[in-house]
Amino acid sequence: APAAGFACGLERLIELVTLQGEESPIQSPRVFVAALGDIAELEAIRYAESLRDAGVDAQVNCGQGNLKKQLRRADNSGAQVAVIIDDESVDTSTVKMKPLRGQGEQSTVPATELLAAVRSITD
Repeated sequence: APAAGFACGLERLIELVTLQGEESPIQSPRVFVAALGDIAELEAIRYAESLRDAGVDAQVNCGQGNLKKQLRRADNSGAQVAVIIDDESVDTSTVKMKPLRGQGEQSTVPATELLAAVRSITD
């Protein structure tokens, strides 16, 4: 049976957008969510979804890795802040926040105040 098709790689699409003078559609996330532990990984996805629902670009660590590797990925992603979740923080309903650009110290905030804390760092 006769058929027709079309394929174009992502890199070529980005080149076309750049040639048209428009800004690249790929942007750095404002927040990178790092997770340490199986339970924390599930919570990381939930927190990232709630941030996205509020209009905050968030990326969750994909794959395993110790905290150092995950923070390196966060820095390479261009994110402004890393949200760190471990099994202990799940038990206490808190998250650790580490600013990645500019100044600021790592802090622990209640999970219910995550959105406000992220906005105070990224806005």
